[in-house]
Amino acid sequence: MLPRLIALLALGGLSASGAEMKKLESPARFYSIQYPASWKVSREGNIVNVFPPDENGAVTISAFHSDSGDMDVFLRITREPFSRSEAVVPFSRFENAPLTGIAGEFREKQDGVWRYWLVRGVHLKHVYVLITANDLEKDFPKRRAEYLNILDSLVLNDPK
Repeated sequence: MLPRLIALLALGGLSASGAEMKKLESPARFYSIQYPASWKVSREGNIVNVFPPDENGAVTISAFHSDSGDMDVFLRITREPFSRSEAVVPFSRFENAPLTGIAGEFREKQDGVWRYWLVRGVHLKHVYVLITANDLEKDFPKRRAEYLNILDSLVLNDPK
């Protein structure tokens, strides 16, 4: 049984928690992620959302290609939406070879309800991705590991 489980994990068929996983590839093939098969996917232009079954949280991914490769502009785009949020873990350098960028964790009140956010702004050559995970304060602790698994599964591809 153990060799079969290891083989399934290696193929991306199961997560570390044993949940069946699916692969999502961006329409422009800039990135792919693995997410639990029971979760739902929606697309709005170049923004992709992956929702847990209760839809209280989400992983949101936005990607673009830039020939200029202006990292300062991208870092500003990543930081700005969270400038008024409470930093649980402030933005710091993120490296998960070959990806580099910044990452942080935030807490903010929206419509009277606290939400937690995991935020990563990463790039590979000229492909830039802002990927976030957010959930209600009450649900975030129990899904945090799933969100991190999704964020950690991010693979970027620069078509040029």
